[in-house]
Amino acid sequence: MRAILFLILLVLITPPASSQEFLVWVTSDFSSGGMARQDAGACETTVLSLPVSGDAVVRSQDGYIFVINRLGYDNITVLTANDLETPLIQFSTGNRSNPQDILLIDHHKAYVTLFEMSGLLIVDPLTGEHLGSIDLSSVADSSDGIPEMTDLIRWGDKVLVVCQRLDRNTAMMDPAGPGCMAIIDPATDTIVDADPSTGALDPIWLPLENPTSWAWNGSCLLVGCTANWSSYTDGGLVLLDLAGGEEPEVLVTEDELGGNLTHVAAFEDRVFLIISDETWVNSIRAFDLPTATISEPFPGSSGGYLPYALVHDSIFYVADQGTWENPELAGLLLFDATVDTLICGPVATGLPPTNGAVVAPLGADQGPVLAEERILYMVWPNPAADVVHVRPISPRESSLFMELSDLAGRKISSALLSEFGGSLGLIGPQGKPLASGVYLLKVRETGRVETHVVVVNR
Repeated sequence: MRAILFLILLVLITPPASSQEFLVWVTSDFSSGGMARQDAGACETTVLSLPVSGDAVVRSQDGYIFVINRLGYDNITVLTANDLETPLIQFSTGNRSNPQDILLIDHHKAYVTLFEMSGLLIVDPLTGEHLGSIDLSSVADSSDGIPEMTDLIRWGDKVLVVCQRLDRNTAMMDPAGPGCMAIIDPATDTIVDADPSTGALDPIWLPLENPTSWAWNGSCLLVGCTANWSSYTDGGLVLLDLAGGEEPEVLVTEDELGGNLTHVAAFEDRVFLIISDETWVNSIRAFDLPTATISEPFPGSSGGYLPYALVHDSIFYVADQGTWENPELAGLLLFDATVDTLICGPVATGLPPTNGAVVAPLGADQGPVLAEERILYMVWPNPAADVVHVRPISPRESSLFMELSDLAGRKISSALLSEFGGSLGLIGPQGKPLASGVYLLKVRETGRVETHVVVVNR
């Protein structure tokens, strides 16, 4: 008798995503927050209905979108690329922890930087469960024992944690010494010694203080260091040739740029710099790596606060907050990254834009997922209407036990997978089709558990 094959859920290590790349922006007037969606290269956006905090940043990886609500909110909202208005989950990172960034290691594990804490948080990004932490007090300044960790950077099979090392005993939280990047091995959740010759557990030390932004140009890491916010000459742009093993090099100083370096983005041999001068007027300039020359300020910006910029597919996007005198100038500026000309803008985003991320299509993540070998290698189609087919990476000597549950962990069905020659389908409870939604599939093998996400779309 032919059973109604249902669904054995899973999205290979990736949730559903749209058929093409797009951008998502968080917006704020610094009392309330919102979001906007923008097709890549488009001169218009769609304002979303999901409210976020007035102090949020957004990240995207593997088709997930993470809205990081910072100090005072201390939580992370998780969305999928095909639904930007219905959260999968929102989880706390701890009272007054002030989360700054999140990076998936696999779909059971992510790192979260906490600005107010000395430990790098380890979480399950689909459930919000706290799995542990990695103590980074060894790289903190001696004044307060907190490293002021901010960004997470994937580097091959390692993870870099940017640490600003600020002195909390000063009125402006001035730098307490040079910034650094701690190297983490995600396979063991331990710190890697960047310089074994010293006898200490060393991070990568930067030649300048207070790293505030970074960008890859395809071969090297470029780090913007603001140093003291009250000084306009002590920071600059640092180049790290991580593959070549060269010492970090200061390419250009704030004294040469004419103000605080607040943000960097990169496209091939050009580094786009946002600079704030002594009168708090913001400007955009480009630094050419081969010639070490600085361009004139780009036309088109408001001169007000420019909190964020990124480059995607030869287009340079700048978030412009406008000015008190001309708030209508707030929006997104789109420049041709090859010739520095303004394509369009300001593009309205509802509230003024503050931070953005590129959401890639299914399977087009910006880097490899640092995970152990998976048990399963193929699940299709996903999203699914009736049947999802599953195959293991290779024939297994032990049987695989599969359990289907909802996001709250309530068991729906289970099965023992004892044949590996083809596809498999699971029947829903009482043989009835599951409702549209997101489900979890746990695959158990002796000594191992693997969790996958499957979307039902009827």
